[in-house]
Amino acid sequence: MKGTVFIPPIHGAHRWFVISDAVGGEVLTVNITDAENEDSTCILLEGEHVSVTKPSAVRYRSAKLWKVQDLQASLGQCHVFQQLCPPAILQRMVQGFLESEHFAEEYLKFLQ
Repeated sequence: MKGTVFIPPIHGAHRWFVISDAVGGEVLTVNITDAENEDSTCILLEGEHVSVTKPSAVRYRSAKLWKVQDLQASLGQCHVFQQLCPPAILQRMVQGFLESEHFAEEYLKFLQ
């Protein structure tokens, strides 16, 4: 599940990335938004993943924990990208989260 990239219908055009392995039956997800609209510790450039069509910032303040079974059930209603997010980009996202002002201790176990 780690590396999955999806667009949930309820969140408009934002792309969501699963950035952790499951811990206690949950995974950590973050979304990306226009780089010009967000001050972020991680910027993705167009083409770094097929889902990134313009400079984008990881929006850590919107991080969400999902129960694995709930996410798996929801993915059938989402646009899911066939290409997983490469490990190097996931690592940048994790490192950016650790450096972000929006980091919370509850997420630490998902980022190790």
